[in-house]
Amino acid sequence: MTEDKKDDMAKTLNKIGEDMGFEVMEGKEAIDFINEEMNKPEHVKAIKENAEYTDKLLKTFFAKDHKYKWQPGMGEISGMGGSYEQGCRAMLIAGLEYLDDHPNLDPRFKGWKGAYGVLVDDNEDAKKLDKAVLDAVDRECTGAMHHAAIETILWIRHNGWKRFVDSMREARARQ
Repeated sequence: MTEDKKDDMAKTLNKIGEDMGFEVMEGKEAIDFINEEMNKPEHVKAIKENAEYTDKLLKTFFAKDHKYKWQPGMGEISGMGGSYEQGCRAMLIAGLEYLDDHPNLDPRFKGWKGAYGVLVDDNEDAKKLDKAVLDAVDRECTGAMHHAAIETILWIRHNGWKRFVDSMREARARQ
């Protein structure tokens, strides 16, 4: 998408927001507002509590024995590190294990070109896989995390775990 099209899309979305009665902020005003909101004591506390909850959840998940294990030298799914990356890995492993236990499933998903992080179930099998994937992180994930996990699970199902490990090692070596 060109910058002009992005600008046109942003203007259209801003107009829709304004027509609905929302105040639309841009640039420095928007950044200052976000920084001010995120630094309010109640938000700082919520962020800390959420991080503690997520860390505990992930430690519990990874304390169990899993068939699929991250191998030395593999790159990241998300490129974000920390608990964000660990969440992606937990969802990936849970989804792969679920498909191993249910090999006849044929999950189908729909997405939109240029809209990463917006992925929806297209059949009952996809809903079942989604439940397994999201339960691994108690639904504490972003749309992008979910999209990355599902996309990678389906790629691995088609290409195999060994090829995935090899490709992730190659990707890391190129960094």
